[in-house]
This record gives sequence, C-alpha cells and structure tokens, in this order.
Amino acid sequence: MNEWAYPEELVLEPSQRMANDSTEKTKSFEAAKRRIKQPISCLVVIYCEHRVLLLERKDHSGYWQSVTGSWEVGESLSHLAQRELNEETGLTPHMGQWRDHYWSNQYEIYPQWRYRYPTGVIYNTEHVFSLQLNACHTPTLSEYEHSEFMWIDWKQASQKVFSPSNRRAIEWIVGGGN
Repeated sequence: MNEWAYPEELVLEPSQRMANDSTEKTKSFEAAKRRIKQPISCLVVIYCEHRVLLLERKDHSGYWQSVTGSWEVGESLSHLAQRELNEETGLTPHMGQWRDHYWSNQYEIYPQWRYRYPTGVIYNTEHVFSLQLNACHTPTLSEYEHSEFMWIDWKQASQKVFSPSNRRAIEWIVGGGN
C-alpha cells in the first residue's frame, strides 16, 4: 500500500459521504472524523470589499479560520478546494472570482491533531485558493464543522485566525502583501 493512501477499510464511498438520510450523514461524518487523513490540504480565503469570511471551529471554540479541508484520494487540488468551499459554506466558485494562487505552505501539524494522520507524519502541505465575492453572502455553515461565522475587516481577520499560514494568506490575498 502506498504510504499516503487511505487504508481501504476507511475509505468512504461517495454514496456514504453524500447520503440523503440525516442518520447516514451523521454516521458518515463520524467515520470521516476517524479516518486517516493525508497530509495534503487546502485553504480558501473568501472575501468581499476588504472583508474576510471567518468560520469558528465547532470542535475548538474560539478558533477562527478560513475554509480548510483535507485531500481525498484521486481528487485534484482544485476539486478539493471547491468541495470544501461548498461543504463548509454552501458557496460555489461561480459566485465570484475563483483563484488558485499556485502557492502552498508546509507547516507542522499541531500535536493534538497528529493522531488523524499516518504514523510519523508531522508536516502538512496546504494549497492556497481564494474566492472574491461582489457581495458578502450569508454562508450556510456545515452543522458538523462550524458554529459561527463573521465578515470582518481583513486586518482584524488576519489577527483573529489561529493559523499563521491563514494569517499570511489573508494579508497577501486581501491586503495586497501588506
């Protein structure tokens, strides 16, 4: 088995991930939380009029972030980012100007979250995307991942996010590198 492949018994079929029945959605979400993640992810900065959309993590109150998510075997990086955008906010790339920044960050995975990755993996590579909207839409939050949202000035947003790579992305994408 490839060292970055999901163990076969932990891979969810599309029908399991997208089940219509809420009980099945809950089961699929619980299974997804237990599966081994690959150390490849995306970060999607959503903004309009110099304001950034931040989401509060449901599992860690007070942890604010942009859209993030982990790669699934076989999907392109662009598909990963678009899937996470829609799953976490209900927004789609067609609602504004979608951009792949063709830059990535490598960071050390926080120790409390390393159990989610293959044994010995301590670094993740995060690929950066953005969606610039003409109006600050109200997102439809994933009931499993986020408890609150806010549209906030980019300078305040860059200070509020807990992740240094999220902070840098906001500063470069929305603030023009300031």
